[in-house]
Amino acid sequence: MLTTSSQRVDKRQLADLYRFFDEKNETIYQEQILDYYAKLQQQMLHLCFSGHFSAGKSTLINHLMNEALLPQSPIPTSANIVEIQKGDEGVIVHFLDQPAIKMKALPPMDRLHQLCRDGDEVKKIEIFKNMEALPEGVTFMDTPGIDAANDADRLMTESALHQVDVLFYVMDYNHVQSEVNARFLKQMDEMNKPYYVIINQMDKHDEAEITISDFKDSLKHVFEQWGISPEQVFYTSMYDTGKEINQFNELRKTINQLITANHQNLLQDTLSHGTEYSVFQGIQEKQKQMDDRLTVLEDGIDDIVLPAASYEEVQDRYQTLEEKKKNIEKEYSHEVEQTTKNAQLVPYEIREKAEQLLHSFDPKFKVGLFRNRKKIESERDERLAMFYQAIKEKAEVSLEWKLRDKMSEFLKPYVSVHFSDPIFEQQFQANDLVKLMNEGATVNGDYILVYTDQVAAAIKKMYRQFYKNKWHELRDRILSPVEEQLSEKKRELETIERYQTIQAEMNQIKHEFNDYKNNVESILRKELTFGEDELHAIEKELDARIVDKVLDITEIPQKAEETKTEKQYDSQLRKDNDTPLYSFNETITDVEQSDHLFKGINGLGSIRQEILRKKERLSNRSFTIALFGAFSAGKSSFANALIGEKVLPVSPNPTTAAINKISPVRDNYQHKDVYVVIKQEQELLADIQEIVEEEFQNLSKVYKWIQKTKLDRLDIADQHKSFLTAFYSGFNEMQRRIGTEYVIDFIDFQRYIREEEIACFVKEMELFYDCPLTEKQITLVDTPGADSVNARHTDLAFSYIKDADAILFVTYYNHPFSKPDQQFLERLGKVKDAFELDKMFFIINAIDLAKDEQEGQLVVDYVRNELHQFDIKDPRMFSVSSKKAIEEKSERTGLPQFEQSFYRFVKEELTQMSMRSIYTDMHRANALVTNWLSIINGDQAEKERLVEQGKTNQKEIESVIKERDHHSYLEHVIQKLTKQTFYAKQRFSIQFVDLFKDYVNPGAIQSSGRKGKKEVETALAALWKAIDTRLKHEYQAISIRLEQSFNQSLQQMRQDIQNKIKQVDLQFSLSEVEDIYLPQADLHVRQREVDKNLLTNWGNTYKDSKSFFAGNGRKELEEYTGKYFGETWEEAVTKMEKDLVTFYQEQWKHHDQVIWEQFYGEVNTYYHQVIAGIEDQEENKEQLIEIKEHLGHVLNSKLSG
Repeated sequence: MLTTSSQRVDKRQLADLYRFFDEKNETIYQEQILDYYAKLQQQMLHLCFSGHFSAGKSTLINHLMNEALLPQSPIPTSANIVEIQKGDEGVIVHFLDQPAIKMKALPPMDRLHQLCRDGDEVKKIEIFKNMEALPEGVTFMDTPGIDAANDADRLMTESALHQVDVLFYVMDYNHVQSEVNARFLKQMDEMNKPYYVIINQMDKHDEAEITISDFKDSLKHVFEQWGISPEQVFYTSMYDTGKEINQFNELRKTINQLITANHQNLLQDTLSHGTEYSVFQGIQEKQKQMDDRLTVLEDGIDDIVLPAASYEEVQDRYQTLEEKKKNIEKEYSHEVEQTTKNAQLVPYEIREKAEQLLHSFDPKFKVGLFRNRKKIESERDERLAMFYQAIKEKAEVSLEWKLRDKMSEFLKPYVSVHFSDPIFEQQFQANDLVKLMNEGATVNGDYILVYTDQVAAAIKKMYRQFYKNKWHELRDRILSPVEEQLSEKKRELETIERYQTIQAEMNQIKHEFNDYKNNVESILRKELTFGEDELHAIEKELDARIVDKVLDITEIPQKAEETKTEKQYDSQLRKDNDTPLYSFNETITDVEQSDHLFKGINGLGSIRQEILRKKERLSNRSFTIALFGAFSAGKSSFANALIGEKVLPVSPNPTTAAINKISPVRDNYQHKDVYVVIKQEQELLADIQEIVEEEFQNLSKVYKWIQKTKLDRLDIADQHKSFLTAFYSGFNEMQRRIGTEYVIDFIDFQRYIREEEIACFVKEMELFYDCPLTEKQITLVDTPGADSVNARHTDLAFSYIKDADAILFVTYYNHPFSKPDQQFLERLGKVKDAFELDKMFFIINAIDLAKDEQEGQLVVDYVRNELHQFDIKDPRMFSVSSKKAIEEKSERTGLPQFEQSFYRFVKEELTQMSMRSIYTDMHRANALVTNWLSIINGDQAEKERLVEQGKTNQKEIESVIKERDHHSYLEHVIQKLTKQTFYAKQRFSIQFVDLFKDYVNPGAIQSSGRKGKKEVETALAALWKAIDTRLKHEYQAISIRLEQSFNQSLQQMRQDIQNKIKQVDLQFSLSEVEDIYLPQADLHVRQREVDKNLLTNWGNTYKDSKSFFAGNGRKELEEYTGKYFGETWEEAVTKMEKDLVTFYQEQWKHHDQVIWEQFYGEVNTYYHQVIAGIEDQEENKEQLIEIKEHLGHVLNSKLSG
């Protein structure tokens, strides 16, 4: 940890550390040092009890105190920190949002317990009392229970664990393998805290289920796997004090020895290790801040590519280029100017041509003896042409060609240009020579020189202007290479300057950190001290902690208890006293009696056969019952109680790692045969690739990868490491069986369930077993625990919810609902109302642990209230002891009450629709008999009238069926779908904020720079996956609700048709429409994949954890991703809605046609029998009368119409 050696801590040292952290504004470590100072001054030893919620921490402390100071209950009680010290009786209550208060006497126990349970307003409670069991100078601490990683984090930050001298970590006997235990205890190791593990509630141990030595070995294996080493492990029970394995007395002796013999050593160790740890934490935090800043700066430096030249060399080159840029235009202009200036354009022979031209423009000029205008103009033109040609040629030779060659060569380094076009001809015309003449000037030698000079000057000016224009035209191209070089050099200068600035900043950061580290370590080594004033300052701060405000208990505002509006009643009774409309036994009796009477009546033959067929199906109907619950809730034990024998392995360690079915014996399978389905290779690859990011082509490559990989170094959950370890251990044995199905014997069945190295390959097992449960044609499906180390199939388990005839949710008596339970129940609550019947049963197992009836009712009420939170109202609840039920099926085990209600539900409630269908057929038979008797009792005319009436009725009813408006009923289903998808879209926008925080939080993102960016990308990828899973859950829930709506619409259509039929013929009834089990729509319900570039862009918004979480970084990212995922969610839900509309339209079209054909056939058969049976039934009149009386009696109380 630190390079300093542990030494005794004194007040001066603590005062100096307090001053140091005060100057650095590090209040967390400042408060810790103040705690150490108080601890040293008071010589106070702190013994802390932490652990899994409902593990019995409070009860354990009460037994150690020999007094029930703390609330103890099978449900979670302690919601804040409670400290118990010896002293004058009183209580100090520390609130979260207001000053602490002090009471000079203990309040009534129920009020004290209420304060202990108030985690919303109370942070900590200090209890002072003179008790013989509580020695001087010792504080016993009770902490809130831990159920998840965030509970452990909260406990670490809020409970002053730094003061703790010894930690006692309490685990529930049934939950020793909870991963959160490992995480917490590893942190204790880091803090150099001695800790003991207490496995409490050992009264649950059953040597017949697992021997104590095997249990201890499994615990040792778990500890080795976690890498933790407690000082000692105690096995205790607060209820069965006589149990041989109960080590409570040994625990008490150990605590007494720690207090008496090791008081000073423990105290000094805590002060020494504690101050070192606080300093170490301070240095670590400072180093993390430094590393965060350095990582960001290093990322910046890594992106910098320094030029090969030094700063000075680059700067010199930059200045040279600047000068060059300025000089190019100057040199260009100079070259043009010098070339034009030196050009001799009018030599003697050209001057003579100029003289001749000038004479031709003299007013006195004539050609020959007489002035002829045409001849004069012709002569002028000729002389002008001669002069123009001469001056052109001279300009081209003396100027144009020279300029072209010189300027092309000059510009060559900068731009490729060719002056190919003749400049003179384009820029200077013959008429320009005339314009230069002075009208009225006398042509003599002087004027000729003046004129030719003007011509030369004009030509030179023209060339200078041409090349000036060319410069402006080509300037950007000419200067571009230089400017590019300038820009490049400027970038190089800026790069070097940025590099130097970052280096200077990094050096400053390192210097500040080294100063911090050296100074605080110097104080720790007592090499640095601030002076006497620091002792006074820390004493003053300590005095400020004293609570002066003294109140009476009656002055403390009492938190209002929630008003219970629900009716309190025995959960076993619930609605079971409500008698269903149809009784199974009565229905069977009615069918048998009716069948006896129907014999010999040919016209009733088809109805009789239909009723007998339905009776056979009713009698032999099979049922699927799905068993859910957390691991170690006692599901397997409860299943064994239902079966009546110990068929499934029972253990406090997680066992159910695959879905197991207990089914009735069939023709192809004998009693105790086990049918095993092993996963396909692709299914196993999918399981593994859900855990690690590696891509594998086959399972052999997975095996080799695990072989060379150190799994303990992988950044994955321990439950996933367990799965990979099991896969590796079992691969060689199971490789040849992958993708196969086969039968094993009952002995291997236990091994296939219990041993994870086999179970992880198993998809499903079905045990064929002859017992009272399966004799009732019930198949029991035992699913994996939602929070077990081995749980991987929650989606597969949830699929049973839709198809199961009943759902049994088992929760443990003193561990009602874990976090995974709550997540599962949330999904269950969404679809509960979609079922035709309330098919959910909630079992509170291990009720025998209740010390009395009042405590048992407390748990029942707690569970009921918790279920209400998930919108599960009026639940069927049963308290049982499956363990006791295996031994004796007495009333006190609770199992007979459950079985009575459950089997009644299976036999009576689940079969209501089938029985109603039978009575509907009886009603149809009664209608036929009534018609026949009416015809028999009438004269011939009446018979003929009734025959015609029958034919008319048949046509009218067929018309009613044919003209049914089936589209409106389908529209009701589509409207329900639209409503459900609308709510799904709304729910996402509401839930996204919490979902985002679940994945993008300080626990998932801790690093800075590139590593931190990668953590952000990983978190967002996991967020996408979670959203995608939610989308599938929404689809599942919508499908279940829509199937209910689909069936309701079909039944409503049948009822509306029936109502119209009654207006035609009161006697005739259509058969019932039985519920249709729709197939799962073959939809690819998935949201759009997140583009990797987008993930990278999101990750790039992250710099360091401080600016991200303390600043606006996370909020901005939440807004970006919320908008994006909101759009992808809406897009996916909209597509899902569109696809489901098509699916339900197709299903409706098919089933509507089937029902139309069924109804049409029934009408045709009925009236055919009515008409055809007129003559046949004369001889059966007495029998028909008997049938009518019998059916009238049977149907009177069964059908309303």
